[in-house]
Amino acid sequence: AIKRIHVENMTSLEVNEVLSNVLDIPQYDSHTTKPLASLVREKTGGNIFYVLQFLEMLRHNKEFLAYDRYYDKWNWNLEKIRLNTKISDNLADLVVQRLKRLDEQTQESLRVAACLGFKFSANTLDHVLTK
Repeated sequence: AIKRIHVENMTSLEVNEVLSNVLDIPQYDSHTTKPLASLVREKTGGNIFYVLQFLEMLRHNKEFLAYDRYYDKWNWNLEKIRLNTKISDNLADLVVQRLKRLDEQTQESLRVAACLGFKFSANTLDHVLTK
């Protein structure tokens, strides 16, 4: 039997806990991430999937979020994040955005793999790609 589990959207405090964990910021210093957590909560509505995808997107753009090795801390630009990011209501859009960041050869391999179906061997994929 299928059991349905209802998951509530996260509060800003919960988003801050996730953010602190993802960025490996000690609990005693988690107050520093509160403004970023509030913005992430605002952008994602607190949906855990959106929060994680949004953080992944930020992590891949050094203008938004970057680790400073010299000072051993994370830096972020709230204004750039606020003005230059959006979160889609459609989960497929988030996945497509991530796929578009892959190199062209990898994208082509995924397109061919999708045509092969749910289950196939690496040899089959290689055979189709080399033809």
